[in-house]
Amino acid sequence: MKNPLLVVLVIIGLVSGVSCGEAEEPVPTHTIYGTATSSTVDASNRLVWIKLVQPEGTAQDIALYYTSCLLIGPACDYKINFVPEGEYTVFAVIDMNANISDPELVPDSGDLVSAGKPIWLWEKTKADFIDGNWRRIP
Repeated sequence: MKNPLLVVLVIIGLVSGVSCGEAEEPVPTHTIYGTATSSTVDASNRLVWIKLVQPEGTAQDIALYYTSCLLIGPACDYKINFVPEGEYTVFAVIDMNANISDPELVPDSGDLVSAGKPIWLWEKTKADFIDGNWRRIP
């Protein structure tokens, strides 16, 4: 053994899990898109926030990924690009009193909230929020 310091450094590297030149594979990203519709409750000119939270999350959870669209008449289209592949729950919130702040996007009294939709994002995925699925926050 000519260089004991080199042997010690190699052992430390092996024990600590240091890898030489191996990069982690990037997680693929995908798009979620769809339409939000509200015709039974007049929500025209209101923002609809679409938010992804952790699996089995609630509408009160802080958004991991989100976007908004403006209801022009009864509907608006949305799209969230570059969302890492994985499992999420997606919600839509119509901000009826114009006071939701990002990035929390927590609905409050009077806002309309959709039921949560569990999704496994592994390709481009469509999630629509239709008129009959809204409930008002008390």
